[in-house]
Amino acid sequence: MHVFVATRITQGRHSGDYFNAIDGELVIWDSLGARNHSPEDDCPCLTSFLGVTSERPTTTAMVVDRPDLSFDEYMRIIHDSFLSAYRLHDWDLEAAEMISLRAAMLQPRDIVHRNRSRFSVRLGPSRPSAFQRKR
Repeated sequence: MHVFVATRITQGRHSGDYFNAIDGELVIWDSLGARNHSPEDDCPCLTSFLGVTSERPTTTAMVVDRPDLSFDEYMRIIHDSFLSAYRLHDWDLEAAEMISLRAAMLQPRDIVHRNRSRFSVRLGPSRPSAFQRKR
């Protein structure tokens, strides 16, 4: 299963980058924060990922392949994490499901950042090289 994990790779390449998560921890987006802000707001919750263990944000995540992790186990981890934070909502699980679908569309080692509902590959196998883009 492809999942997103927090990474320091490419941190600092964009103004506004920050990393407060634990390197390598599973991440999702902060669906509660995103639901409480309009797309025009300048809330970090609209442009960051949230560490499942640390509950801390980062602007970069990497796709990794976790063949040992089933979708059901992934959802259980998300469920238990949010339950322990006393803020489990249906939309947290919906967000976890949506982000797992996004990760499945990318390649392992892709480094991504997010801007509202858009994900962009900064570095990795899914990003065309400069030569490929010129064609």
